[in-house]
Amino acid sequence: FDERNSLYCGARHPFFGLAPGSITRDMLDRADRISRGYLEKFDADFFSNDTYAATVTEAEGAAILILGGRMIGFLPDHYADAWVRAGAMRAVDRDRMSFSVTFHLIQRRASLDSRVVADLGAALAAQDDG
Repeated sequence: FDERNSLYCGARHPFFGLAPGSITRDMLDRADRISRGYLEKFDADFFSNDTYAATVTEAEGAAILILGGRMIGFLPDHYADAWVRAGAMRAVDRDRMSFSVTFHLIQRRASLDSRVVADLGAALAAQDDG
């Protein structure tokens, strides 16, 4: 399945009240942003520099920092959705500042009859439809 990730800011961040088209590349480059420790330069296409205010290894850590209102960072859209609906964060400019990650499920032939594996496959397929 494909997981879309977008750049998010919290409700207390200066970008929160700005229209998506009004946030310039220079503003983005100067903003405190979050790196993913397991993905070197994963956001190089979006920024002119690789200066980060924090490094995280889990989406949970990024979400906490974003909700704090000082930093911006990428999160999977489905993960951020509840906070977006609650008005606690928003995508900065989803049209320009997003990317997709493709996930694959590989399984042994011997596990084809496993209910756990079948349930996992069904859950992943449902995620892809959502």
